Amino acid sequence: MTFIVVSQLANLPVFSFLPLPIPLAYVLVMAWSAVGVAFMVPQQILLVARSPERQPVILAFNSTANYLGAAAGAGLGGLVVAHAGLDWLGIAATLLASLAALNLLGIRMVNSRSEPLRT
Repeated sequence: MTFIVVSQLANLPVFSFLPLPIPLAYVLVMAWSAVGVAFMVPQQILLVARSPERQPVILAFNSTANYLGAAAGAGLGGLVVAHAGLDWLGIAATLLASLAALNLLGIRMVNSRSEPLRT
């Protein structure tokens, strides 16, 4: 999952250079989409391994959180474009993704001190 997060962080600043040549934009969006989609399955595996008896509820809450996050990101992206312009979109996304990566790192540190993950 660390690779996925780092890949997203490396990819997002390029969006500040929009508009890009069409072939480069296709490659950028395809890479961003592939890495973004790849995040959900490992996350769900970790969550279900934590509490297999609650699998349906955990997966429902996880999907809800992902959709709420996408909606919040779209709303914040719209605010960035409206107030700062398209050139700042990639930079703002990178800053928010960096905060998310720090959050994941903090969670990993807390979990490493607690009970080991059941597999």
